[in-house]
Amino acid sequence: MPTRNTIAAGLVLIITVLLMVSCPEQPERSYTITYQLDGGTNAADNPSTYTAGNAAIPLHDPSRPGHTFAGWFGDAGFTEPELTEIPAESLGNIILYAKWSANTYVVTFDPQDGTESSPTSKTVTFDAAYGVLASTTRSGYDFMGWFTETGGSGKAISDPTPVTSASDHTLFAYWTPTVYTITYRNMESGTNHAANPTIFTIESSTITFLDPSKEGYYFDGWYSEETFDTPVETLDAGSIGNIGWSGRRLYLLRKSCLRLPFTHLEIFGSQKSGRDRYKGNLV
Repeated sequence: MPTRNTIAAGLVLIITVLLMVSCPEQPERSYTITYQLDGGTNAADNPSTYTAGNAAIPLHDPSRPGHTFAGWFGDAGFTEPELTEIPAESLGNIILYAKWSANTYVVTFDPQDGTESSPTSKTVTFDAAYGVLASTTRSGYDFMGWFTETGGSGKAISDPTPVTSASDHTLFAYWTPTVYTITYRNMESGTNHAANPTIFTIESSTITFLDPSKEGYYFDGWYSEETFDTPVETLDAGSIGNIGWSGRRLYLLRKSCLRLPFTHLEIFGSQKSGRDRYKGNLV
C-alpha cells in the first residue's frame, strides 16, 4: 500500500507534467527600430530589431553626401538628449531621427581669359543656393554664365542654383564672341558686292571690302567717315566695338564716274572732264 511520501511524489510529478504541457516556454518579445535618415544612408551595423531584456545596443553613424552627422535623437525636433545607444532593458518600438549639419565648401571662379573674377572665390553651403556669383568681363565677348566645366559644358550655375558638389570646386566662365554690324550707306541706288559682310566678331579673319556696282559708274573707294578723308580697304582681324548706337558703323565714300559722250561737264561750278564724280557713305 503506497505511503504518503509516495503519493506526494506522484502528485508533484503529475503537476510538473501538466505545467509543461499547458504552459510552453514563451519566446522573447521582439521590437522594431526605425531610423529616420533624412536623405542619409544608415550604418550597416545598426540593427532593425531588438528583444526585451537586451543589453545596451551601441548606435553607429549614418552618412549623407555634403553633410556631417550631428547625432541620433528620439524626436524629430531634436529637443531630447542625444542618443549614443539603445539602453539595456528597453521595451517597445523605437524611432530614431538623424540630425545633420550641412558642410561648407570653397568655390573658385575661373574667368577663362576674362578679367580677374570679383571675387575670385567664395564659401558656399551644400544644398543651399550659391548666391551672388562673381563678375568678370572680356573684351569682344559676351558673358554667357558660369559652368561646372570649360567651354559651356557641364551644368550651368546661377545665383539660385543649389550647391550639389560635396567638395571644393571651380566654376568656369563661358564666352561667345560679340557680334558687330557693318551697315553700308550712300549706295545711291548701287548694288553692294554680295561678299561684303554685314556682321563680324573679334574672331573674324581680316575682311577686305569689295567694290559695289552701279550701271554707268565706276567705284572709287570706301571711307571711314562721312567727310571721305580716310580710305578703308580692310577691317583687321581682332577688331571690336560699336560706333554709334545702331552698331559698328563704317562710312564709305563712293566716288563714281559716269562716262559721258561729251568732253566737259560743269558741276557745282567746276569743270569735270568727261565724267561725273559723286560721293556716298556707308555706316
